[in-house]
Amino acid sequence: MVVPAQNVPVVRTLADSYRWAEHCLHVIRHTHGDSGIARLGTSLSTTSVSTAFSGIGSAELSLNTLACGMRAFENPECKTPTCVFAVEYAPESRYELRMHDHRIQHVFGDMTEFIDAGA
Repeated sequence: MVVPAQNVPVVRTLADSYRWAEHCLHVIRHTHGDSGIARLGTSLSTTSVSTAFSGIGSAELSLNTLACGMRAFENPECKTPTCVFAVEYAPESRYELRMHDHRIQHVFGDMTEFIDAGA
């Protein structure tokens, strides 16, 4: 039985936060069908991101969580998006970024280092 997307609760408790990826996949399947799930898998597997001041990898973590959900519920072959560059000002944030399982390739502490990297 398919539950209408509007009846699926959004994150309201700590336990709900662990079901966030499953919720997103349910909404995508409900609104776009199997082809939407397939397109998401392709997009996640081929996406690379670069962030500046994202709040300790928030964007990267969200994408990785969706990729993990895809592997658990839909497609075990779904790859994790690649984070190429991240710029963070706070030393604590840079430390946290370096601790990620899917560690980014470059962490810049100074915006000018990021700009010079492309030269």
